[in-house]
Amino acid sequence: MPELPEVAARQQILEAHIVRRTLKDVRVLDGRILSGVSVRTLRRRLIGAKLLHTHRHGKYLFGKLSGEGWLGFHFGMTGRLIPMRKGDGPPRHAKVLLHTSNGALAFRCPRLFGWVAVIDDAESFIAARKLGPDAMSDELTLERFLSLLSGRRGTLKATLLNQSFVAGVGNLWADETCFQAGLHPGMSIARLSKARREELYRTMRRVLKAAMKVGGGEDGQLLPRHFLLDHRGPDGACPACGGTLSTGTYGGRTTWFCGPCQARR
Repeated sequence: MPELPEVAARQQILEAHIVRRTLKDVRVLDGRILSGVSVRTLRRRLIGAKLLHTHRHGKYLFGKLSGEGWLGFHFGMTGRLIPMRKGDGPPRHAKVLLHTSNGALAFRCPRLFGWVAVIDDAESFIAARKLGPDAMSDELTLERFLSLLSGRRGTLKATLLNQSFVAGVGNLWADETCFQAGLHPGMSIARLSKARREELYRTMRRVLKAAMKVGGGEDGQLLPRHFLLDHRGPDGACPACGGTLSTGTYGGRTTWFCGPCQARR
C-alpha cells in the first residue's frame, strides 16, 4: 500500500498537472471507485472548478476546490495518478479522468482498494478517522512524539503501524525505520529508553525524508544502498553485516529484519 513517501510523490504529480488549472471535464470510467459521491455530483462539483492547493495527511491526499470542499484520494494498494497528454487514450485500469485544457490526469487503481471522493472539510475528515499527526508534519516535534509514546504498550512495529499514533508509516517504512534505528520490530515500546525514543523519532523522519527524495519505495534501487527495502526477500542479505535476513509477523504484518543488527535489548 502506498505510504507517506509514495503519496507525497502522487501529490507532486497532482500539483504539476492539475493545481491552478480549470477542470474542463471529468470522466468516471468505473463508478465503484467513488466513495460517498455519485458520478453526477462529482462532475457537478469538479467541472469548471480549480484545485487551489493540495494537502497530504499520512496516506490521504486532498485538493482544495475553488468552490466548496475538497477532492480526496486514497490509493489503496495499487492506486496511482498517471499524467496524460492531450489526445492520449486512458491507461489500462484507469477509473477517473480529470481533464484540463493541457491534458488529463488519470486515477489508475487496478484492484479497486482506493477511492476518489468529494469531502466537505479535510481537517474534519482527518479528525473523524482519529488519525495521529502526519509523520513528517512540522507539528510532530520531538516533544510531541515523546508525549504520544508515553504510556503506550505493544511492540515497536505495531506502534509505528498505528495510524492513530502517527499517520503515514506502513509496513515498508516501519521495517526500514526499525532497521536503521537498530531496534528489533518485536521489542516492547515500554522497554525503550528516552534516548532510544528520541533516536526512533530522528530515524523515522530521516528514513521518510530519504524516501520522499526518490518518490518512495516503488523503485527500491533508487534508495541508498544501506537501506533494507531493496534487500527484503527469501534470498536477501543484510546491507549492514551481510547476514541472512529474518522474517516474522509483528503488528499483524510480515516483517523483515536482521537478527544480529537488531537484537532485542
